[in-house]
Amino acid sequence: MALIANDSFFLTESNMTILSTGQTPSSLFYVINPTLFAISMILLSAGIIGNFFVVLTIIVGKEKCKQIAYYQIGYYAFANVVYCVFFMLLQIMTMKQNQFYQEVYVKMQSNISVLLEMASSSSLHQQLIDSTIRWPYCEICFSLMFTSTMASTLILAHTSTNWYKTLKNNRKSRVLTPKRLVCKMILIWFAASILSVPYALIIVRTSTNSSLGCRFENYNSPLLLWYALANGLFMGVVPGFTIIYSYGRVIRIFQHNIHALELGITLNRQESEWQIKQHSIVKLLMFVAAVYILFMIPYIVAVVYISVGRQKYFYDPKDDVYLFEFYNIPSTAVTILFALNPMIYMAYNQLMKKGFRCSYFLS
Repeated sequence: MALIANDSFFLTESNMTILSTGQTPSSLFYVINPTLFAISMILLSAGIIGNFFVVLTIIVGKEKCKQIAYYQIGYYAFANVVYCVFFMLLQIMTMKQNQFYQEVYVKMQSNISVLLEMASSSSLHQQLIDSTIRWPYCEICFSLMFTSTMASTLILAHTSTNWYKTLKNNRKSRVLTPKRLVCKMILIWFAASILSVPYALIIVRTSTNSSLGCRFENYNSPLLLWYALANGLFMGVVPGFTIIYSYGRVIRIFQHNIHALELGITLNRQESEWQIKQHSIVKLLMFVAAVYILFMIPYIVAVVYISVGRQKYFYDPKDDVYLFEFYNIPSTAVTILFALNPMIYMAYNQLMKKGFRCSYFLS
């Protein structure tokens, strides 16, 4: 595929057909808006730095920070770091590749005859292939982004169920040691990795000379539709219901214990007082989970809508560009969420507000 840089027409390499500007082929690369790119880099940098220091504070902090609840926050922050790192890498690589293609086409715009000659031979094809970043960054970055997002969801769901069991059984089930928590986190990341395999195998492909940037393929395949529905189920419905139900029960337990202490009818005052003391950290975890669900709603809706809509309605390849731009909306929402999480920790919990003081670097 060749493109005249003055946007007067497009030339497809396969059949040498001249297309008008309004008939942009689906293989045309998208140009990242520099302003949006800069904003995205700022948010991703904030997410990486903020969540990194949250993890660092919990790892090297003093004893107050070394509690299971804060370890759970640390693992969640680590998943946020992974997402931000590979999303940043994906955007940088895509920007660099698109800049290369634009430079090639700009150099060719002054001589249309040379462009036609190169397009009719394999020289342009080989030149672009040889000069393009060869490693499959689309598959790697998208897979790890999805893995970290799925891991974040499962970590929040696990945290909610763990606190519900702990408070319900009056600490009898509170045997979740750091070693056991590590084992559970490994299982969570393994499960998230398995669920991300389709991204690398059937959905995302690396860029070539005829398809610039990362895109979905097999739009008309029923496999994509079913995978999108399963994606929404495992990333949205099941964990979301688990989180809402568990923390709903936790609120009931808190209300019951507070009421019992006020009336003086509790059978185990020490256990009830311990449960009430956990109110601060549980409130923080509940708020983080609520914000996560709120920001993940557009992500799940977009994934399902794009897949179902493309399956049923969007058969015109020209619409792929608009679908890609629509998919950027939920990705931006998740990026904002992960960038804001460190500020939520410090603003909503007294110990996390003093978190950096618990670090050996700042004490």
